[in-house]
Amino acid sequence: MMNSLQSVSYWKDYFNNPQGASLGLLNAIYAVGSVVAMPIFPIIADKLGRRWGIIIGATIILIAVALQTSAQNIRMFTAARFLIGLGVQIGQGCAPLLLTELCHPQHRAPFTAIYNTTWFVGNIIATWTTFGTAGNIQNTWCWRLPSLLQGIFAALQLLGIWFVPESPRWYIQKNRPEKALKIISHYFANDDENDITVQFVHKEIETTLALEKEFAHYTIWEFFKTKANRHRLLILVTLGLFSQWSGNAIISYYLTQVLNQVGITDQKTQLEINGGLGIWGWFVAVVSSLYCDKVGRRKLFLLSTFCMMIVYVYLSRSF
Repeated sequence: MMNSLQSVSYWKDYFNNPQGASLGLLNAIYAVGSVVAMPIFPIIADKLGRRWGIIIGATIILIAVALQTSAQNIRMFTAARFLIGLGVQIGQGCAPLLLTELCHPQHRAPFTAIYNTTWFVGNIIATWTTFGTAGNIQNTWCWRLPSLLQGIFAALQLLGIWFVPESPRWYIQKNRPEKALKIISHYFANDDENDITVQFVHKEIETTLALEKEFAHYTIWEFFKTKANRHRLLILVTLGLFSQWSGNAIISYYLTQVLNQVGITDQKTQLEINGGLGIWGWFVAVVSSLYCDKVGRRKLFLLSTFCMMIVYVYLSRSF
């Protein structure tokens, strides 16, 4: 949506066409909110449960949406972006935990992979909604309406979360194994608590939690003590760094600026390109997620990284 709004003349005029540091802050403040939430959501997930993490995150998002929709100046808009980042990270930290811990072991990999592709669903809705409002609404509601519609999925989460059970892992962690067993048996084996899969999953969770308690005294310095642990740490750090250093931020937040520099300045064309990229990205992400078990995560990661490298090398030679 931020990409699309930078192409909308009413948004640029209303906020005096943010450029440079002002535009950078407007885009980066979302990530700042996410960073602030990082030490918070694990506490919420462990103390209150995964469902309450989603409820708290969705509530913060709705507050932020109201602030952004009614923004009277760039400061209000920036504050709203910060709160959206905060709320999204809290909810996003708890939602995949709940999804993974409720999934049948057979479905866990494709479900969690498909979960990540839903980012593109929001991308598509945001870009094409802005495309429609920019072309048909000749006042500030051409950007206020897309801002307001950000709250749809947060509202749906608040309504639907009451029909979703809490994580069985959380119940076992809170010394309520009978509740966990009831949930696992209901969703995995039609309430048959003696089913082999149900007993296996229940025992697996208990064993994992027992191991976590056993090694709870270990610190982050354990990563540096052995060659194998240093290797794991290197993978963790480089994966996080490379995924955000691969040029995706340019496409996500500054595509309009890039298009302006290459001579594509028409508002309608810019919005169409932005919307088309979202559809193509979703298609590729869904197809890849369905093959994560068949092809392997490592092969898919290396293939995508190699393809991006080829494209960037070609672009650097072209310019």
